[in-house]
Amino acid sequence: MASISSLNLSGAVQGLLTGIFSDDWKVFRNSFKIALGNFYIDENRTFMGGLWQGISRHTWELPQTSIGTNYSQFMNMSDEVDRVEYLGGATFSINEESEGSDYGITIGSFIKMNIKDKIEGDFTEYVLTHPLFMHEYGHYIDSQRMGLTYLINVGLPSLISAGTSEEIDGEPRWVNTHSFRWYEMNANKNAERYFNKHYGNRIIWNERDYPRHKRLKR
Repeated sequence: MASISSLNLSGAVQGLLTGIFSDDWKVFRNSFKIALGNFYIDENRTFMGGLWQGISRHTWELPQTSIGTNYSQFMNMSDEVDRVEYLGGATFSINEESEGSDYGITIGSFIKMNIKDKIEGDFTEYVLTHPLFMHEYGHYIDSQRMGLTYLINVGLPSLISAGTSEEIDGEPRWVNTHSFRWYEMNANKNAERYFNKHYGNRIIWNERDYPRHKRLKR
């Protein structure tokens, strides 16, 4: 547990000092919410399901939980987090109105998002209309299933694939070789099933931009 809290304390101290001397409490507030995210359970689970999720997070999923919370705190201390939100047992650290392309990084139950727009209104409703957020949540589902093997099977390969991806003729610019890796398509499958199950079959999945299957050759 010491590794999980190593940057939680640092983030709180930095946020407290920033708040005292500049009257800006954003870093402190975000640090507190990130730390609490270690114990936030999916509200859609049964009691026993939630109990197992909490135990799994600090045993079966311990490596990614430790790295995820520390990475989120580090990004918050670097002023790369505008808000922290919870959904489905996951903790989203979000940098709004950022430059460059939208992207997400999922490490266990901690999800770091960079987006160009600003979230208005209810966060859950925003997620249900923005498949990138749901896609990243799909990676969290695999983290729960794979546990100790997640970083080797998905985390590291996905990081390498994203950095070496190539465009594909006939596909939108943002759909590339990375999009068709098995772990990326699996995240999309997980997300579509989860959000339709728990939010009233409201999701019409964007198969073009977030493929769940290989394209049929024409």
